Amino acid sequence: MANEDRYLPSWMTENQVIKEPKEFVHFEGQIKQCIYPNILASYAEEILTKIESSKIYEVVYGFDMEWPVTYDRKSKKTALIQICTDHNTCYLFHVYHIINLPSIFVKLINHPRVRWSGVFIKNDFSKLARDFDIDVTGALNGIIDLGTYTNKVLDFDLSTRWSMANLVQHLLKKYINKDSNVRISSWENTDLDQNQCMYAATDAFKMTSRLVKLLKLGQMSYDSCLKMQIHLSESLKTTAIDKCGYLLIVEHNPVYTVGIRQKDYNSLLEDNLIKLGAEFKRTNRGGLITFHGPGQLIAYPILNLKQFNPSIRWYVSNLETTIKNLCNETYGLTATTTSDTGVWIGNHKICAIGVRCSRYITTHGLALNCNTDLSWFKHIVPCGLHGKGVTSLSAIFDKDISVNDVLPYFLQHFCKSFSCDIVNTEIDKLA
Repeated sequence: MANEDRYLPSWMTENQVIKEPKEFVHFEGQIKQCIYPNILASYAEEILTKIESSKIYEVVYGFDMEWPVTYDRKSKKTALIQICTDHNTCYLFHVYHIINLPSIFVKLINHPRVRWSGVFIKNDFSKLARDFDIDVTGALNGIIDLGTYTNKVLDFDLSTRWSMANLVQHLLKKYINKDSNVRISSWENTDLDQNQCMYAATDAFKMTSRLVKLLKLGQMSYDSCLKMQIHLSESLKTTAIDKCGYLLIVEHNPVYTVGIRQKDYNSLLEDNLIKLGAEFKRTNRGGLITFHGPGQLIAYPILNLKQFNPSIRWYVSNLETTIKNLCNETYGLTATTTSDTGVWIGNHKICAIGVRCSRYITTHGLALNCNTDLSWFKHIVPCGLHGKGVTSLSAIFDKDISVNDVLPYFLQHFCKSFSCDIVNTEIDKLA
């Protein structure tokens, strides 16, 4: 790479002397509000267009409602309906002053391809039906109660009852802001302040229904990890529960791997690489030859793409986006993607990607160079690309940046790219 001084953001280098405060869940996307029936109808049509254009048959949207608090045990009319379609967009529908909900909105909430996620939102839909004299049968049939879903997917006691606050704290190790000054608001007012809008949007957003189990495997041989990938991928193919999958994080002992295009790699090359002290493995992933070893953040997402988007092109693009955003937003780099799969800093690859997909279940994944010994790459043409180099975060910043340093940021960007939540899981609790 060109001789260029690069420096880590100051917040990564300054000594932390103050104890980290509680981390609260908050919605970071666009909030769209409407107070008039015609705008409500327009937004409902906008959401319906998203549904109809989605490659996934069943889409999952977050749902919640707010209404004015009373102290006589009588519930006032629904004031606000919140619908979160993804990490990027949340709609706030002010309905307190609307007499009749537009028919297109009623069509939306009863759409057969929509699953509404939340905690105890069955009661919300029943209240909505009473307040506006509408049929919500379709909505009630499409509810995903996040408490029940969590118990099934994570193999908890099925009788466990969750509040949303407890669910978020237990699974995500985060908190929900329950500021009573905001929570007990005059929700019938259409002029909501910024805190009210954020509270309302976060109430619908809080958690997606996509829970991905995270397994931190430490340093493990390639063969052992591959066996685990195969076991988990086969379990996803046969499970009757809508499990989204797993994310394996691992560092390998030194190993060279080649993908399905193996004819260019003969036994002589294999013997020479083994003599260097590395293993040599022929695999069924895409891509050509690369190296894996200590100092690489290796991520193997074992995902059911039917729960995300049944497109391998979409999947690879999202992996690239995860790493590109990690490099650019966290480390202030200018990472790019090209027609050659992977993520690049200039003419040097910082992350290799090679995947396999069978019956919509993914295996293999990506390798991000953190503080990898780059000399291992000198003995091969990485990914079969002549005239290209490799680099690492440590090489770029001339500072040791370990896998453990990078992992928290990687997980944040992975969750954002794939609109999922990650739950730490022990190996002995796999199901």
